[in-house]
Amino acid sequence: MNISEIIQNVATGSAVTLGIIYIIGGLIVNLNLARRGIVEFQILKIKYLATGIVFITQSIGSLILAMILGIIVITYQVPSAWLQGVNIISLTAAFSLFAAWMRLPPGSKSFFASWWYWLMASVIGATFPAIIFIQHFLKPEPPDVFQAVLAVQAFLTGLLMLLGQIYHYAVFYYGKPQVGYGTLDPIGVGIPSRIRIACTPENSSLLKNLGVNFNKQNVTSDLFLVEETDHDFIVAFEAFPFEGKNTGTLKIDKSLIKAMLYLADTKQE
Repeated sequence: MNISEIIQNVATGSAVTLGIIYIIGGLIVNLNLARRGIVEFQILKIKYLATGIVFITQSIGSLILAMILGIIVITYQVPSAWLQGVNIISLTAAFSLFAAWMRLPPGSKSFFASWWYWLMASVIGATFPAIIFIQHFLKPEPPDVFQAVLAVQAFLTGLLMLLGQIYHYAVFYYGKPQVGYGTLDPIGVGIPSRIRIACTPENSSLLKNLGVNFNKQNVTSDLFLVEETDHDFIVAFEAFPFEGKNTGTLKIDKSLIKAMLYLADTKQE
């Protein structure tokens, strides 16, 4: 293989990788918006790539921990018959991420809606695929029927685990203040910005009819900017949805807004 072919393969692989990361980022952003009743998928949006990179970085961290756990299992020479049991445990962990996503509200304080549970379930969910990958790496010869079945199971379990990670992350972790940087919004984390909107008297009446409060003449009380598209601002009354609250989310045409104040001390409840 000459240098040009190597460069071409690297470029192709990089493009595919960036495409996958971009799709994952777009899925996370829109799953988060879907909990507010809005889906705004845009073909070209750098935020999707940044969000995907942040997620993949954390996902790779959980995969490394799973690899370490897999090496321990292989070192102790766990019988092959037990691997099905390990697969069941990994599947259960992956399904638990979906179960939390389906049953718990976005503002839940449950441990099952926390980042720590996301990490723990991700590591356990990736353990079986990691074991099979390491075994194949150590023994690269063509697999027998049993090993081929294990490889297919590992692929499906890994795929389910990745989807569970994405859904859980999108609803319970993405867009929320975290310990360490509080309410600041590192690129790709999606924390809403606290804002105030100024508009004309006519547009003020329109927003009042939609439930927006005004502290000053034609200037709204504090709102939260959740997302921005080419033509609209997506604004919420709360930083993120809480159980028992039904305040809704506004999609406001940019042409209706005269000015927007971004508040640095984004105090979020």
